[in-house]
Amino acid sequence: MLSNIFKRRRRASSVTFLGLLTFMFLCLWNFSTMDNPSQTYVHRFRLFGGVAEDDLPSDFYKLPPDDPALVNIVHSKFRSPSTMEYNLTEPDKRDFSRGQSEVIDQLLGSKENGFFVDCGAFDGETKSVTLMFEKLRQWRGLLVEPNRDQYLKIVKKNRKAHSINACVRTDIENIGRPEKSEERHGFFEGRQRNDVKAVPCFWLTTLLLATGQKTVDLLSLDLNGKEMPLLQTIDFDRINIKSISLEIPISYEGKSILSILDYLKLKGFSAMHQFTDHVHKTKDLVLKKTSP
Repeated sequence: MLSNIFKRRRRASSVTFLGLLTFMFLCLWNFSTMDNPSQTYVHRFRLFGGVAEDDLPSDFYKLPPDDPALVNIVHSKFRSPSTMEYNLTEPDKRDFSRGQSEVIDQLLGSKENGFFVDCGAFDGETKSVTLMFEKLRQWRGLLVEPNRDQYLKIVKKNRKAHSINACVRTDIENIGRPEKSEERHGFFEGRQRNDVKAVPCFWLTTLLLATGQKTVDLLSLDLNGKEMPLLQTIDFDRINIKSISLEIPISYEGKSILSILDYLKLKGFSAMHQFTDHVHKTKDLVLKKTSP
C-alpha cells in the first residue's frame, strides 16, 4: 500500500513539474515580446497574407507609382484566391450590393470572366458590389482593405480573388512624401486592440499594374469621401477601366459631386444610375465608359 502511495505522489509531482515548466515558458515568451508589443501580432498576421513594415524597403513611398520594383513588391504581397468553398453569411443571395451589381451586369451585357478591383472591400460580403460577378460570372479580381479586422473577415469568406491588407494613397501632389495627416513613412495608422497598427499605402495605379491586367471591367470605390483625390491618381491612359461604382456620402453634395462627374466625363465616362441609401447616408453612382 505504501508503494502505491509513493507512486501516486511521484506521478502528481511529475505533472506539477511539467505544468510549472509550461507556465515558465509562456511567461518568458510573453516577456520576450514586450519590447515590441506589435511583434507577436505582426508575425501571426503574416499567416493571413498581411504586409508587415519590415517586408518593404524603407523608402518605398518615395518611388513613383509605376516603378517596376515597387510593382513587383506589391504583386508579391497579394494573397492568392481561396480554393475552399465560400463561407458566406448569406450564401444563396444573388446581389450583395444595394442594386449596383445588377445594373452593372446589365450595362456590361452579363459579361463572363471579367476582372474587378474593389477598394474598401470591407468584410468581402456586406454591401459588396463585386461578389456577385465573382460567384455568378466567374470574374477574377483584387480586394483592397486597410482595416485588419475586416481584412481577416475577407480571408475567412474564402473569396476567389486576390487580396491585400493595404490602403490606397490619395495625395497625388505628394509623390515622394507620405500623406501628412494619415501616413507615417507611407503607412496608414489605424487603431485596433488599443494599439496603433500600420498597413502600407500604395498608389492605385501601382496596385492595378501589379495585377498584370490592362483592362479592369469594374472599379468599385468606397473611400469615405476621398473619391475625387483618388480618381485623380489613376493613369486612365494606361489602364482601361470600363465601369466605376462610387459610394459617396450624402453630405458630399453639390459642386463636389459635379466635379467628380465632370472629371470622369473628361476620361470618357457617363453616369448611368444613382442609388440613395438614407439609412447609411450614402449615394452610390454607377458610371460606364462610353467614349475612348
